[in-house]
Amino acid sequence: MMTATHGRTVSMSMVAFSIIHHEGPIGLFKGAVPRFFWITPLGAMNFAGDELARKAMDKNDDMAAGDQISQKKLA
Repeated sequence: MMTATHGRTVSMSMVAFSIIHHEGPIGLFKGAVPRFFWITPLGAMNFAGDELARKAMDKNDDMAAGDQISQKKLA
């Protein structure tokens, strides 16, 4: 699209058909494996961070609830 000659319109379907014609259907997935190995660890770290944050917030909620119970017992 960016390398098309000036004044020529190029659509995504034209690009997809050109890739399929010249490289075959597998050409649409070129670069997918390196991208997968780049994104997968990032997703795992994101998930682990979310789980740690959720557990920390749950622990804080439990401690706050325990403080309220102990204050009610003292009163």
